[in-house]
Amino acid sequence: MQNSTLFLVFSLLLTLGACSPQKDSAAVNDPLESSYRLMDQGKTNEAIEKLEDLLKRDSRPEIREALASAYAERAGIRISQFLDVAASFQSGVANSNEGPLPQTRDRIYSDSPFGQMLARLQTSPEFANNSELRKMIMKLLEFDLWMQKLSALPVVQANQITDLNRAIKVLENARPGGRLYRALLGLVVYKSDFVLGFSGWPQLEGILKQIDFENLTADSNMNLVCQQEFKVFSTWLGGLVTKLKVVAEDLSKATPSRKTELDEAIKKISETSRQLRVFLGVTCQP
Repeated sequence: MQNSTLFLVFSLLLTLGACSPQKDSAAVNDPLESSYRLMDQGKTNEAIEKLEDLLKRDSRPEIREALASAYAERAGIRISQFLDVAASFQSGVANSNEGPLPQTRDRIYSDSPFGQMLARLQTSPEFANNSELRKMIMKLLEFDLWMQKLSALPVVQANQITDLNRAIKVLENARPGGRLYRALLGLVVYKSDFVLGFSGWPQLEGILKQIDFENLTADSNMNLVCQQEFKVFSTWLGGLVTKLKVVAEDLSKATPSRKTELDEAIKKISETSRQLRVFLGVTCQP
């Protein structure tokens, strides 16, 4: 898709009130329009430099939105990919607290390392014999259920995440349409961190099987939860919750009518994270 078309999509998304940029002589000389032409020509770095400089002297929201679009373009993310995801994700979040959790294995777990660890734990003897472990896995499942709502989004690498975070920062105080776009970029970052951000799954799985969740204060348990892998996992999990809170705030700004539902969904996963951080060694002394 050419960026002239991208500009039209972005204009609609951001409710700028116009169907397309004007093609009169003023528009041709507009540095904002010329930046989009640079992106059309594949000169994204040049467009970013131009927009960064322009933003220093021009506070129009359109400049921030264009710069965010350029950062996302350099990261390989195009706005058109997100138009359907916005509505479906909001709907999924709103329904996250309704009804029992699905019991069919294929429906419960994602293909992520996190989801596959939960799937293995559910079939382990420890799961069958430890009611508290079952409760723990169901709490962890909340994170995987969020992941499953993002199947249409890509997983990006660290260098791409850097540019997406720049776009997110630029849109920090954007208009409602810009906040929606910011939320969607935040979900790409969340999904990527969920899939790639933690690597100690075999060690974590082994520790989970050994913990007696009904007697967490026992010395043997504390030796397990204070292992380094648990501390790394706890920090990583807390970071995921922080990302989701920012996304929910952006979605609430973009669609105020869903604020109560979004706040409730985030409250639930935040409480899960708080409980897990207690279990996973936050209180361990060095």
